Amino acid sequence: MSVSKLATLTAILTLAAVGLIAPATPAQAAACDVASAAKGDINGDQQPDVVVGIPNRSSQAGAVDVRFDDDETPAVTITAASLGLGASLAGDRFGAAVLVDDINADGCSDLVIGAPGASSGNGAVYLAYGTSAGITSVGATRIASPASGARFGESVGVTHIADHQQLIVGAPSWDANAEFETGVISDVGTVFHATLSPTGTVGVWGQYSQGGVADDEAGDKFGAPLQTSGSWIMVGTPLEDVGTKKDAGQVSVIRLAWSVDHWYVEGTTTVNQNTAGAPGTAEKGDKFGASIALGSLLVAGAPGEDVGSKTDAGMVQRFELDGAGVPTFLPGLDQNSAGVPGTNEKNDQWGAAVAAGTDSYNAEDTVMMVGAPGEDIGSINSAGAVTILHGRTHLTGKVYRQGSGLPGGAEAGDKVGATLALLPDWNDALDDIMDGVVIGAPGENVGSVVDAGVVIYDKNFYRIGPWISTTFVGGAVKNLAYGASQVSYR
Repeated sequence: MSVSKLATLTAILTLAAVGLIAPATPAQAAACDVASAAKGDINGDQQPDVVVGIPNRSSQAGAVDVRFDDDETPAVTITAASLGLGASLAGDRFGAAVLVDDINADGCSDLVIGAPGASSGNGAVYLAYGTSAGITSVGATRIASPASGARFGESVGVTHIADHQQLIVGAPSWDANAEFETGVISDVGTVFHATLSPTGTVGVWGQYSQGGVADDEAGDKFGAPLQTSGSWIMVGTPLEDVGTKKDAGQVSVIRLAWSVDHWYVEGTTTVNQNTAGAPGTAEKGDKFGASIALGSLLVAGAPGEDVGSKTDAGMVQRFELDGAGVPTFLPGLDQNSAGVPGTNEKNDQWGAAVAAGTDSYNAEDTVMMVGAPGEDIGSINSAGAVTILHGRTHLTGKVYRQGSGLPGGAEAGDKVGATLALLPDWNDALDDIMDGVVIGAPGENVGSVVDAGVVIYDKNFYRIGPWISTTFVGGAVKNLAYGASQVSYR
């Protein structure tokens, strides 16, 4: 699976004496500036930077790549060791989840990095700060899991209200104590939360759950995927049983508020395909909530949905919440829906990844991306594809594949569309205005290097292209699955 226009950068930068992981260059002369801050911009040049988690690197010790927007600043690979926080061990999976957000409100975005395998599966979260010269080790923090064996850091987020912020961490392997019987309920999952200071100090940990013992089922793994926006948290639970329908899946939206000196839950809305007004029906193996998007429009993917006789063809459900948390559903979508290009096929897994936002060049245009990593292209199995849709009720769209809109050639197992991210517009005040696209293809072979993986990105959504396809900064690595980790920008 050759990759055209592959940008290969082989130098991994070492920690400078002043604690900067990326040394300063003339292109980075401007300091971080709150007045001109751009979301997703780590080095203060008013453009979002491309961040890629690499949890499979070095026997799954993990790493994170950062590609800066300007052409003069070299890309950098970040590890726990480069942050001065000790070397990750095999299996830590540093970079399994990454959030790009301005934690210290200085105008340069920072990184919240999950390492769910750290400390023998307890998990950990790392904070690393952005500066005008890139990511610095100064002030970097490691936050240990408050629970044993929880895989704390499988997902990460931050909620904001005014100058108050809260660290949100998914722990899908958390075990619940059984209230009316002895023992524990394994892998129920939870979402930990604590106040977060600009310097990375966390307060007392609390937990958000699906709501009571009745919902504490073994193997639900509540807590991942997870997204945050403003004061809302959205959590997908694709392994949730709905009635007798195993792994039908559901989604929870937790709406938070601030009162005097503490956060509190204003309300929680739980949605599945049996919710009143929802299109479709909960069925075994739908895995509704396997992917989620949280913005002005809420989106949940169900890649295991059977459409007619097409097993695992996949579908996507869209909804909104009113002030009381009551959902209003838009029509469900699959590849046979009006305005959606393509055709439902077995094992497409359309909806395995989703992203949604508002076009930065047209504030009235809702844009949604849907990944189908199992999509066959002719006789080429699981080459993968991405559908980009415009509109809410009257849809227009286009399918992007390697060799047809995307660089490279479609070959078996590429899994294009396994992950998706939207790069924010530089002046996004709504948390969902988009100006770029990042697509993961973790099964891509780079030359003769099997399953090295690539990310394919375009920083100007309005014109779409030229796309850039690139792999690990240190060079292609067998089975690295570059592009498999979820990265969010806020």
